[in-house]
Amino acid sequence: PSGSATYRRRSADRGLEPDETYHIANASAMQGKLEHDPRNDPPPDLAVEVDLRRPSSRRMRIYAALHVPEVWKYDGQAMRFFALGTNGKYNEIAHSLSFPFLTPADIDRFLGRLAYERSNVVIAAFGKWAKAEHKKLTPRKQRKKKSP
Repeated sequence: PSGSATYRRRSADRGLEPDETYHIANASAMQGKLEHDPRNDPPPDLAVEVDLRRPSSRRMRIYAALHVPEVWKYDGQAMRFFALGTNGKYNEIAHSLSFPFLTPADIDRFLGRLAYERSNVVIAAFGKWAKAEHKKLTPRKQRKKKSP
């Protein structure tokens, strides 16, 4: 996770502070860095926006200018996933690019549990579920540990 860092791109004269960002494919490139340098650092792989008061639709243009490949938006009722298209605009997608086993409905199911369960219980349950789903997608050969 990169938190809610400020991302600016001078050439696009734009910037923003997402609610959360994540470097996933480029995590090793960002390890230990406290600031994002758009000239040298890759954009976050995933940004999460929570739209409870103001819609973040204008912010999507900024994400596109920053080349953020995936944005998740939550409006207090439902999660939606968006991927940056070749035309420079975001299109709604059914599965996450970063986590192909994950759908917005999966996130909604766990968020709904927060109304009657403690957050640490829900987070632990989500982590367990996500690991099991990811394992289903990982070929058996890759999961086997090699013996010395």
